[in-house]
Parts: sequence; structure tokens; C-alpha cells
Amino acid sequence: MPPDSQDALTQSFANEGIEQRRLIFHPRSNTPDYLALHHQVDICLDTFPYGGGTTTAHAAWMGVPTLTLAGETAPSRSGATFMNQLGLNGFIATSIEDFVNKGNHWAEHVAELAVLRLEMRARFNASAMGQPEPFANSLDATLRAMWQRWCAGLPPTPMNE
Repeated sequence: MPPDSQDALTQSFANEGIEQRRLIFHPRSNTPDYLALHHQVDICLDTFPYGGGTTTAHAAWMGVPTLTLAGETAPSRSGATFMNQLGLNGFIATSIEDFVNKGNHWAEHVAELAVLRLEMRARFNASAMGQPEPFANSLDATLRAMWQRWCAGLPPTPMNE
């Protein structure tokens, strides 16, 4: 986080009653060092209205679930999609109040989080996110069908499979 942005963010947290001593800022780093930082947290909090996407995937890969608020648009539902793929619907909030309640729940159930974190890499690997080959094969088949339709002079049509 750029140093010139830290003061404003620290003040925003202070306005919500969170002391500066509870905040830790890290400079931009290489990927291995960034991923290693996940060992220092129990849970990630997703951004809103645009979900974290890659950040959420990195967290899941490193064993950290992300608490997310599912919005009405595709960009605001990416975190919910990831957590659903991992079978972690208990981390998907449907309102701000639900987000706070779920956050409080997990803050009080750190032992359950620790067990869950041990399973996260296996969950990731078993999910669609951890299996790119079926997705790539489906995309390949879809693109091939689209190309064949175009070559045959057929109009575009919705692809259902």
C-alpha cells in the first residue's frame, strides 16, 4: 500500500474505533512473499461492490476463506462464486447485517477456521478453479462450434452446453 494512502486509511479505521496499532501495512512484494502473508490471517474480507477475484483465489489457494457480500451484478458476485465452488456458503453474506453477523461468528469460531484452513487446498483442487482442463476443453469445444457455424454461413446462436 503506498505510504501516502496509509494515513487516510488509518483515519478511516480510527473513525470506526479501530486503533492504528491493529493495522499492518505491507509494501508491494513478489508473489511468493505476498502468498506467504496469508499465513498471518484467519479470514479475508472481500471488497464490495467489486469482488476480489484473483485475490480471493489466492487466499483460497493459501488456505484462507473469504467472507463476501453477494451483490446483484456479476462483478459483485465473484467472491460468492468462489466460496460456492469451495462449498463454503457460510462465508457468503446476503446483506451488510449478515456480513457483520457472519464475521462475528467466524471471529468466535477460530478453532473451526483452523480445521477449515487445513482443508482449503484440497477443496480448491477439487473445485472448478483447481481443474482448468475441463474448462479449457469446454471453451475449446464452444469456440470450435462457433467457428464451424460461421464457416457454414449460419447465424450466431446461444451456446447452451
